[in-house]
Amino acid sequence: MKILASIAALIVAAYLLAQIFFPQAVSFVGCGIGRANSCEDYGAYLLEERDYEAAKKPFEKACEAGLENSCAIAGDLYYDEQNLYKTTKDKGKSARFYSKACELGAAKACYNAAIISYKNADKKNTFAFFAKSCDLGLGEGCLNAAVASYEEKDYQGALKFFLKSCDAALAEGCQRVGLAYSKKEFGEPDLDKAMIYYDKACKLGAEFSCNVVAAMNKINASEANATNATK
Repeated sequence: MKILASIAALIVAAYLLAQIFFPQAVSFVGCGIGRANSCEDYGAYLLEERDYEAAKKPFEKACEAGLENSCAIAGDLYYDEQNLYKTTKDKGKSARFYSKACELGAAKACYNAAIISYKNADKKNTFAFFAKSCDLGLGEGCLNAAVASYEEKDYQGALKFFLKSCDAALAEGCQRVGLAYSKKEFGEPDLDKAMIYYDKACKLGAEFSCNVVAAMNKINASEANATNATK
């Protein structure tokens, strides 16, 4: 029994030393026996070494085990539109990994899946992925979901997403809300509400909205002066 205990202690000690001095080897072995976190760690090590092609497999394995970040990274490695990684591209695999990451709650992956769907002229999935990215808190997804709704003449749906994009502090989203409250297609125009959102858009840097606010302030000042002059 003492001999077995000594052997076990040596194994544990060797493992701990290996974790300190050869962590990538430990991750490689752990990934080989199906440990998802080890696969993610080994993939991260390969990324640091810029061995992007080899990094795909461990991230794929980690993704299959349900690790959201690994799914998103695998999607990036297979998509690589800007050729940052110089790996073999596969848009089909990229879409699959982005979709999986999206299901697991990665907002940016939902957005990327929407972009791929858009390039494939798949309107239904384009909207669905943009809407999901919006639900997960990505303002750009809300804005694009709004534009997609507007193109389908779903004006109330568009307004809902434009409002969400404004809540996410996107200047264009606030400006589009201002425009919406100025147009009959969105319902009865409400210029007071429109100006509230133009003002928000202006404060976020939208030049057009600033011009609208300035013009309206000038009109209001002129009307006030005219009223005072008649008193």
